[in-house]
Amino acid sequence: PVGPAPVVPVPVVPPPPVGPQPLDDQAFGSLLKAVDDAPFSDDQLGLLKIAASGYFTCAQVGALIDQISFSADKVEAVQILRPHIVDPENAYTLNEHLSFSDDRRKVMAMFQP
Repeated sequence: PVGPAPVVPVPVVPPPPVGPQPLDDQAFGSLLKAVDDAPFSDDQLGLLKIAASGYFTCAQVGALIDQISFSADKVEAVQILRPHIVDPENAYTLNEHLSFSDDRRKVMAMFQP
């Protein structure tokens, strides 16, 4: 008698991610270096405006604003990138990258519904 055919395990492939995906490590590293190398904050913000066609995590935004010297420019950088942040629920982590409570209030207000 012939028994049942052997069961072959089917590899489980995770479903593709839903929604926009943040920059991968290589692309983000290149952007971070470019922002760090930019001589003036206007140049840094200009780079962020160009990069804002991509998407970012709050951790990536925090690393980017760490490269910017002036607090007003840090706030502006978050404003530029805000529509492209994939994990707004982690916005509170940006406070660690801002020195002044007024800047923290402005940034947190950007994430209010």
